[in-house]
Amino acid sequence: MARGGERRILLLLALASIPFAYVNTLFTQTVSFAADDFGRSDSDIGFGAAIVRWGVLIVPPIALLADRVGRRTVLLAAAWASPVLAAVGALAPNYEWLVASQAIARPLALVINVMILVILTEEMSSESRARSLGYVAIASSVGAGAAVAALPLADTADGAWRLLYVLSLAWLPVAFVLQKNVRETARFVRVQTIADVARTAKMSRSRFTTQI
Repeated sequence: MARGGERRILLLLALASIPFAYVNTLFTQTVSFAADDFGRSDSDIGFGAAIVRWGVLIVPPIALLADRVGRRTVLLAAAWASPVLAAVGALAPNYEWLVASQAIARPLALVINVMILVILTEEMSSESRARSLGYVAIASSVGAGAAVAALPLADTADGAWRLLYVLSLAWLPVAFVLQKNVRETARFVRVQTIADVARTAKMSRSRFTTQI
């Protein structure tokens, strides 16, 4: 792939890493404020954090879909859904609602990261992969930093922690940019083409055998 094409892909992947890091950081930064607001104990905070972390179990099955429907499809679905589901936390009437919403939103953010790594591996040259991974990691610090920088808002009033969840929606334009510009990886297209040819050949042989 031409250097210009690699730079374009790298820029898009770096952009995608920002909402991933924001949503990934959001619950751990705000859970103590939310627990205080709902009158929950430190043990409830620990239990909620564990539930959100255990949400990672849904990542592998979702990521595996990328081998069937494509890396682009899974990346875009996660890029749209993760900020929206994170923002649902702002509507939480109780602590359980908040934990449940983030137990889905955070793993979907991790799916974004998995797809970033897969696309980076498949689209970048072997000479630039490690360097590109470093650039993406640097870009992701913008998302994590945004969550930390917004944290003082949570201390301005009772329930103000909800504002940080609403701010998740600010990353939806990233999903729009990705949808307009991210293409399926050449490797996936090639593998699917080979599979389609093999499937067509098998069907042709089956019809020929039936006719005989």
